[in-house]
Amino acid sequence: MARAVRMTWNRKSRMSLIERLEMYVSAGLPIAQSLELCKRGSPKKLSESLGRIRDSVESGRTLSASLGHESRLPSAISGIIDCGESSGSLAQALKSAHALLEREDDLIKKCLSAMTYPTVIGIAAVVLSIALMRGIMPQIIPLLTGMHEDLPILTKISIWISGALVTWGIFAGLSLGLAITIAIASYKRSALIRRLVHSAILRLPIIGSLVCKYALTIFFRSVGALVESGMPAEIAYESSASAVSLIPLRRSLMGRAEALKRGEPMNGILPASAPPYAVSLIAAGEASGSLAQSLSRASTLMDRELEHALKRLTALVEPVMMMAMGGMVGAIALSIMMPIYDISKALQH
Repeated sequence: MARAVRMTWNRKSRMSLIERLEMYVSAGLPIAQSLELCKRGSPKKLSESLGRIRDSVESGRTLSASLGHESRLPSAISGIIDCGESSGSLAQALKSAHALLEREDDLIKKCLSAMTYPTVIGIAAVVLSIALMRGIMPQIIPLLTGMHEDLPILTKISIWISGALVTWGIFAGLSLGLAITIAIASYKRSALIRRLVHSAILRLPIIGSLVCKYALTIFFRSVGALVESGMPAEIAYESSASAVSLIPLRRSLMGRAEALKRGEPMNGILPASAPPYAVSLIAAGEASGSLAQSLSRASTLMDRELEHALKRLTALVEPVMMMAMGGMVGAIALSIMMPIYDISKALQH
């Protein structure tokens, strides 16, 4: 019997499923029937995956466990749904889970949108420079070398780069592609390499603090959603900490989970990278019994601060990228024009 190919769920598929389940369950439909309705009209692979989830639920497994196993839901989302099943408020839990997924998706889109323009400019600069050095320079090099004059150093560098691209360009491109493929595969397979990469990212100026703040924003939001669904704070903290993708931060948060179980306040065990206002908000929430609202408020403030920081970074990077692009193209143009200018001056004399 052929083994079923497991579908890779993306954020959009998860959000759509949780939203539709919440709608059907709120209308009073059983979970199995709700899953069957979600299955209808879905693409083939998604329909097969939903069928396995429905069969798992009908066999007696909980919805949270079935969804977590099949769709690889984040542990925080599975925890919210599990709490809803245990307390009899599944519809509200699904609504909270969808809201959490939606806010995380918005945050990811903001980060990607902020970095799209600088990335496009950078790629355009590299492609244009390679096109000039690989396509235009070889046509002009015979003219420059045929002048039998001492060429400027910039022109010599451009001629050398152009010759290297013509001779070794294909091999260099293939080698670079192979190196990137090996690096990505190693990153996915090796926890040690992922930890080293994450540690290096955190040490980067500006970028490191933004990445850490992004991970903390999702962490606070997850803990707040779990606490709001009825889960004890220490379990919500540990469940959300285990789902943090940034390995050094995850290890730091997990190392403090035992202190929370011993009765220490959450605001006293947060890492030093947590903003002071977030710590103060959490302390106030613990004192007043409104921890879930305080965590949500802290994540909202951090989300807003992260968005402003990304805008500032983009405003700084864009002119730098434009200057770099102009500098590369200008250097190539100067390397061509300088010897021609020298020859024209000599002919005038």
